[in-house]
Amino acid sequence: MTNKLALEKAATKEGQKLANGDKYGNETLMSKSSTVDREMESMIWIAENQLGRCNLSKAARIELASRRAELLRAKKPINVRKTIAEAAGVSEQTVYRYMKIIECADADTLEQLRRGEIRIGTVYEKFMAESRVIYEV
Repeated sequence: MTNKLALEKAATKEGQKLANGDKYGNETLMSKSSTVDREMESMIWIAENQLGRCNLSKAARIELASRRAELLRAKKPINVRKTIAEAAGVSEQTVYRYMKIIECADADTLEQLRRGEIRIGTVYEKFMAESRVIYEV
């Protein structure tokens, strides 16, 4: 997590430098929207590069892809679940299941998912079985 924060800070600082002047230090006039666009583009770039890592669990990939999709959605309308699924390399059903898990799982379960110790499908089936029992009673 610290590497991600460091990358975000570095990208933001670089974006601010370019917003205040060109790479040679010459002052330029840039609008606030241009600076925001550059920051957004740098955040998207960071998320895409992090998704390229091979040691991420499916849950971690979905979370990164979700952040990326939210940034993209701010720029233009998109199908969020489909965009997340494509970027994370999982099915739309897996994204749906993970989003449902986030709503009702405890912090320990979410951490195990992020570390890849348990599978999304296993946790989802467990929660669905528990909710069926609750509704049947």
